[in-house]
Amino acid sequence: PQPPVPTPQPPVPTPQPPVPTPQPPVPTPQPPVPVTPAPPVCAWEATENVRLCSGANFVLDTDVFGEGFFPDNPHCPILPAGLSADEMVTMCQDVCGPADECAGFTFYTQGLQGEGPMCCFRTDASNKDGPGDNVCYEKAGWSDACTATPQPPVPTPQPPVPTPQPPVPTPQPPVPTPQPPAGPECLDISGNSCAACLSSNGVCAPFTRDHCALFGATWTWCGA
Repeated sequence: PQPPVPTPQPPVPTPQPPVPTPQPPVPTPQPPVPVTPAPPVCAWEATENVRLCSGANFVLDTDVFGEGFFPDNPHCPILPAGLSADEMVTMCQDVCGPADECAGFTFYTQGLQGEGPMCCFRTDASNKDGPGDNVCYEKAGWSDACTATPQPPVPTPQPPVPTPQPPVPTPQPPVPTPQPPAGPECLDISGNSCAACLSSNGVCAPFTRDHCALFGATWTWCGA
């Protein structure tokens, strides 16, 4: 009898590690984006070719332009002569702008009843009256920031300007005093330089040039 042939068994599979499920990346937190507030508009809305913009008057306490007022109208100061239209409008805006109660003004380009150009300020300038040659200026997009008193800019400190110093003179070498030639003919018997009248035997005499010339060729003038 033969032993039974064993039935082949399938190989036992090697266990594999589980495949990790991919995770979404963790977002890096970002700093919040600062929100810059929009600056105030502080603009003027101009309506041209009107007779006036009517409303309650904004009465002034002082003669802001120094030219007086339209008679019996202390809200209508007269503008100085000799200015351009843009310069006059800017002057009126500078008066009305900082005042909370002033809503706008009528710019009378040709003036009224013989008076020069003027501005008539209003606490309400929303009503525009009739066709004409004038311009109504009304605050648009105004806020408290527009009427805040502007602060002068802080000056940037500047380095002190150095005080210029006079130029230092360059020292010059002393000018040498001209000396008589020190040739053999102007050395006395002791070998010293002679600056006067020198004889042929080496005697240096303190004679003048004219006196030295009287002695003839045996004497030599060695002075200057």
